[in-house]
Amino acid sequence: MSTLNEIKLHKCRFLKSCALFISFVFLGLNVALPGATLLDLEIAVNCSTEQITRAVPIKSSGYLVGAFVNSFLVKIFDSQICIIGSLIASTIISGLIPWNRTLIGLYVCMFFAGFPSGILDASGNIWLLHLWGKEIPPFIQILHFMYGCGAFVAPLIAERFLLPLQSKIDFNKYTNLTMKTESSKYTPNDLKIQYAYAIISMYGLFAFITFIVVYMFKRSTKPHPTRQKAEDENEIAKRMSGSTNYCILFFASIMLLLYLGLELMFGTLLPTYSVKCNLKFDKSKASFITSVFWLTFAFFGKIIFFIIQKLGSQNVIIVDLLLILASNAFLLPFGDSLEWCLWTGVVLVGLGTSSLFGAVFGFLESFTKITTKMASVIFISVCTGELIIPFIVGHYADTKPAVFLYITLICSVLCCFCFIILIIMKYKCIKSIEKDQTEDESVKF
Repeated sequence: MSTLNEIKLHKCRFLKSCALFISFVFLGLNVALPGATLLDLEIAVNCSTEQITRAVPIKSSGYLVGAFVNSFLVKIFDSQICIIGSLIASTIISGLIPWNRTLIGLYVCMFFAGFPSGILDASGNIWLLHLWGKEIPPFIQILHFMYGCGAFVAPLIAERFLLPLQSKIDFNKYTNLTMKTESSKYTPNDLKIQYAYAIISMYGLFAFITFIVVYMFKRSTKPHPTRQKAEDENEIAKRMSGSTNYCILFFASIMLLLYLGLELMFGTLLPTYSVKCNLKFDKSKASFITSVFWLTFAFFGKIIFFIIQKLGSQNVIIVDLLLILASNAFLLPFGDSLEWCLWTGVVLVGLGTSSLFGAVFGFLESFTKITTKMASVIFISVCTGELIIPFIVGHYADTKPAVFLYITLICSVLCCFCFIILIIMKYKCIKSIEKDQTEDESVKF
């Protein structure tokens, strides 16, 4: 059934989905803003670049714990309740981040900012799967488009409040030798990023109120018809061995772990890399290149919304992976020496990652049943990637920024390897099912 027909047939589901889409704009804002303001947060707590970049994987560890806890929460509470609780918690904690003046305090705040975000991400995707079942691919593309919109806007909001790099100050303007010199440092009192965090917290409050209103309008929603029919749900699963299902889950989880780790690495540590590499971007330009990444991530995903039903999820994944692989031809040899190569590579990665998550879910649904338990495992693995990959890159951000480029290549190649294994398993499963059906028909005759 076409997407428009699905929307006409299930208007209430679409209304709830719209409230979720608004919430994911806030999630995108919340994920991207710390990366865009990382160098100013370094001033706030008076630490080194290596120490401040650890805040990203620490937030991701909170994200991981939140996704893990959510796998138990959804068994006890309605997913909508989990979403509402995570929205208000994220709104409050995000507003507190720029007010920390100790490194430990910032780490703790980042962890607890990531915790409700992990719940929101996991419960939101599970809830959307509940609402649309096998019709989910276009809707999950919209969901991640809205997430990308939030992540695109966040660096633009931050850019207005970032302090300029002191090495970029034109000291020829000063005639008084007692004025600020290049060796002087900013103090936390000079910071203005608290206004950026206040803006996204206000939007978080708006998303919270919107979801509450829609929830009060109609609290309960039955699963989509494609998920209600038990015989349809278990038709393929019954025909596949447990080891086959585990292998599918393993390689899908590893692929998404690498993909989301790569996405978060670009979305949060690209500004730091741009400033620290040989190109020596200023903070403003670093914010703009991060916005370009999120712009291509968001708007190419919107185009995919219209073509995914024509190409199919498998072909979309192939195109995405080819784009990500192509980015390495610009990034690895020239990403720290030629500015246009860095911009080109960033655009290609943004295009390639824009629709991969939703397409993988559509691809998996074409030959296996994604249960709530499987979805929870996938989201936990995704959060693990968001923890490990930024941690590795952040550790070398100040001393060896080129590690950013090497990790991009490694993630690209391993993602392709996992997808090839999944394609082989898909056709193996299909052949097995066709063989069983042929045997069943021969028995009947």
